[in-house]
Amino acid sequence: MKRIWKFATAILLAFIMIVGISSGAAVYGAGLSPIAALERTITYEDTDCGGEISFVIPIIGDTPGTWNIHIAGRAEYADGFSRSLHYLDAENEAKAWKAGQTYIVPVDPACKELTMEAAFTAADGTVSAGSIDLRALTPLALADKYKAPSVAAFTAADGTRIDKADNWYTLPRKVLLTVRYDGLPDTISVYLTPTGTEMSAYRERIAAVVPQQTGGTVQVELNFSQGQLAHLDVVAEYDGLSLYSDLYNIYYEHTYSTWAQDYINDADRYGILPSSLQTCDYKAGITREEFCELAYETIGAMQGSIAYSGALNESNASGETDFFERYGFGAKPIYPSAPEGKAPFSDTDNAHIAALYALGIVEGKGGGFFAPTDSLTREEAAAIVGRMAAYFHLQRFDDGLTFSDAQVISAWAQDDVARVCGMGLMVGMGDGTFSPRTDYTREQAIAVAVRLMASIPTAKEEIAAGRYFVSNSMYLWVEDADGKILLKLPYHWDAYQYRPDYGYIGLRFFTHDGKLIATGSGSGTPAEAEDYTSFFDVESGQKLFSLENATADAGSFFGLTVGGKYIITERFVPGAEFGRWETCYGVYTFEGKALMATKYDWDALRSAGYVNTQDSVGYVWE
Repeated sequence: MKRIWKFATAILLAFIMIVGISSGAAVYGAGLSPIAALERTITYEDTDCGGEISFVIPIIGDTPGTWNIHIAGRAEYADGFSRSLHYLDAENEAKAWKAGQTYIVPVDPACKELTMEAAFTAADGTVSAGSIDLRALTPLALADKYKAPSVAAFTAADGTRIDKADNWYTLPRKVLLTVRYDGLPDTISVYLTPTGTEMSAYRERIAAVVPQQTGGTVQVELNFSQGQLAHLDVVAEYDGLSLYSDLYNIYYEHTYSTWAQDYINDADRYGILPSSLQTCDYKAGITREEFCELAYETIGAMQGSIAYSGALNESNASGETDFFERYGFGAKPIYPSAPEGKAPFSDTDNAHIAALYALGIVEGKGGGFFAPTDSLTREEAAAIVGRMAAYFHLQRFDDGLTFSDAQVISAWAQDDVARVCGMGLMVGMGDGTFSPRTDYTREQAIAVAVRLMASIPTAKEEIAAGRYFVSNSMYLWVEDADGKILLKLPYHWDAYQYRPDYGYIGLRFFTHDGKLIATGSGSGTPAEAEDYTSFFDVESGQKLFSLENATADAGSFFGLTVGGKYIITERFVPGAEFGRWETCYGVYTFEGKALMATKYDWDALRSAGYVNTQDSVGYVWE
């Protein structure tokens, strides 16, 4: 099947645009027939929804004549349906053609014939007539030269060929697609459309390659984001022409939990998934060797990111906001190297395991054995991740071992479990337990690797003498010059649904009565379902009070009143004019009592003596 530019059927019907122009019209001159003058004005242009042909009625000397223009053709579709095409019939029947005016005709991608029959009758009765093949002026004419691409084979990562079953392909998350093509296309692209959605709404290009030889086959690597039914089509592009394969009904397998989908996709996108974790059962337990391979790749990526951004715990001079953006802007992995000499373990010569062992990140099972194929337990994973965090000097948050089964965690793992759980890298089982000897799954391991990378600080700023505000994608905190944590708050990290319903976006700081105060909008725990503007004493780390936003509409912190006695809040509300927003202000005490609810304009605050400027721009309370 050959198609060009899929777009809505309604557009493919007799949609006509007539555009008047005041200059640039073709003029019939000596030696040029009216039909030749008309043909010279015809142009073809690609559009977002296909292509279109435009032409201008030429000005034929000083004596007007009449035009008879009939545009017709035929379209044939893949399902066997065909129909005739007719354009601008109303203008032709009414003899409404206007000299100097532009007329536009959409091009049906399934068009097999499209012809303009034109005749000009001069005032003296002289007739000039001719036929113009409009389809020949479009890239559709190239479609007669090439065959549409076809799917030759699907192959799994291990080389196994995947065949149809009951007219469906069931594919793993990663697969190689072999495409057979004709000629030398500019590109071969693969598009995916989930079943049950409109073609134009969710159609996404998921891969593209540039063939290097005329005719033959090329392999395209596909990486599916989630398990579902879908249509897959392959497109070969030739100098403005797009030829499509048949749609293939596929189902790509869901071998991981829903919550793990984004973790796996981003881990793959940023190059930390080893080959053993490219296509596998992610819900299954991870082996010690697989975890080491993941850890090795993660360390390389983190070291590359830190080197790229300048240094750990320093502001990111390149202007990006987090690890992923920095990594995407050019950071290259810097991998640890294995020491020369004899491998440290008798049952594996894996150089990556040896490199991690040299760094003190992994240990053996005793007797010179590493047991690479053994399953990794949750407490073993915590120990390795804890050592990785220590290796990168990441800020430690010890919230204590609060699990109901803390007493069964091995003594050698307790410190690391406290570290990684305090940092939010690992969490419990959802029932209050840690379950230290349960096998750690592959998807859990990938998630903790992504969180570990997100723990790299992205900002550090001195907010007062010896007091520093630091943040990463997990937490916001204030520390002293010795690194002691004074205040720690969860960051509102809704990616991966990790912390979608609570946390704080950012913090602002000011001094009141000699105390350093932090304020931010959000909530501290999942139990606080509403959004608050909260105020904290930085030195003690204690919350002073909160203003509720969901019901009281207190708004967010704007500043302090003149002299710094009270708090000014602001919120944005729809204005009287459609599409316009206005700012409302309020005044509250440092006990959270409303002196003026957040519903007044700036003039009201000035009249009440809380501010002393004509407007909020440039207002300074100290």
